[in-house]
Amino acid sequence: MTDADLVLLGAGGAGTAVLHALAHRDLTTGLPAPLRVVVVDPVPDDSAAARHRTWCFWAEGEAAVAPAVHATWRHVRVSDPARDLVLDLDPFRYHLVRSDDLAALTAERVRAAPRLSVERVVAAAGRVTSTTAGATVQVGGRTLRAALVLDSRPASPARAGSVWWWQHFRGWTLPAGALPAGVLGAGPDGRPVASLMDFRTDQPAAGLSFGYLLPLPDGRALAEYTEFSPARLDDAGYDAALRGYLARLGVSPDVVPDHVETGVIPMTDGAFARRSGPRVLRTGTAGGATRGSTGYTFSAMLRDGEAVADLVAGGALARPGAVRLPPPYPPRHRWMDAVQLQALQAGRVQGPTFFTDLFDRRPAPQVLRFLDGTTTLADDLQIMSASPTLQMSLSAGSDALDRLRRRVRRPGGEQGQPVPVRTDR
Repeated sequence: MTDADLVLLGAGGAGTAVLHALAHRDLTTGLPAPLRVVVVDPVPDDSAAARHRTWCFWAEGEAAVAPAVHATWRHVRVSDPARDLVLDLDPFRYHLVRSDDLAALTAERVRAAPRLSVERVVAAAGRVTSTTAGATVQVGGRTLRAALVLDSRPASPARAGSVWWWQHFRGWTLPAGALPAGVLGAGPDGRPVASLMDFRTDQPAAGLSFGYLLPLPDGRALAEYTEFSPARLDDAGYDAALRGYLARLGVSPDVVPDHVETGVIPMTDGAFARRSGPRVLRTGTAGGATRGSTGYTFSAMLRDGEAVADLVAGGALARPGAVRLPPPYPPRHRWMDAVQLQALQAGRVQGPTFFTDLFDRRPAPQVLRFLDGTTTLADDLQIMSASPTLQMSLSAGSDALDRLRRRVRRPGGEQGQPVPVRTDR
């Protein structure tokens, strides 16, 4: 006898994506049987400061979480010192979702779902064990027995790679009127253009940096300074870099942000385990949902949620044996990410030029599909043709040698660095 059909360890973005997908499935086609879900997380639901996040993603057609979308753009800008590209993403749209809005939408749909029961336990999970028949979780002196456990808690890679960088950033929500008139420019539709990557920032000694500027519907704007690099900054460093970027745009040095966010996302060619037991699966960054070359995560979390809903609808929880989820990205994309990280780390390519060239040489929708991991092999070959062939070939050779060395030196594998909780892209 189980206490739950499904236990979610972690109520952040990955856990919320699973709950949303289950509730949406129940409200549209109906779950095949009443589903008992227990969510285990040490942070109370009403702790807004601990939960508040901003996620951005793109989608073709209406997004699955459309009612929670706060802002949307068809046109975005990618800039370097030599170019200023305004890209038409159609048929895609770039969306911004605030975690508070997504949590509220999910809670509303869970309450309305007739065959979905959700219990929340405010505690840190302890030992998790699993057999092909089910799993157990120790939490608060209680043993939860479940058909399946989904674990999105921070975890190290199961197999270390040769590159470990961070995508780290400081974001400010600027008050209305803080941006000089016309700084964003207008797209063909007359609306302000979102700046996806603005490489006209002071570049770090190792890695790359860019600005990120999104106009919001209420007249405010989200501005970020982002680095891809091996080492993080301190608070003063982030604030100085962001103020430096804003000064280039003509923003007053005395501006006071309405809200501050800081993020740290792993960028590595290390491999994250998809499972830690026959009935324990990892989701979110812990399960490999973060794209190694860019840090994008949100779309893969939504796909994980849909995949879990498919498992439930297909009756997998009631059948004996191990349960599986599809990989977040195709193996060839993980290899391409590893080669790109090798090239950046070795300095064979310059990050600002590399990314701007990619958007300059290939249609924006194709690049977005690639970053989401949904391109065909033919698309991937065209993406590769937009990259510097010699430098990437040398990096592919370096990657192959590094993999061979790691296999010889560490036949049993080795874990990488611990992964922080914060993942926004």
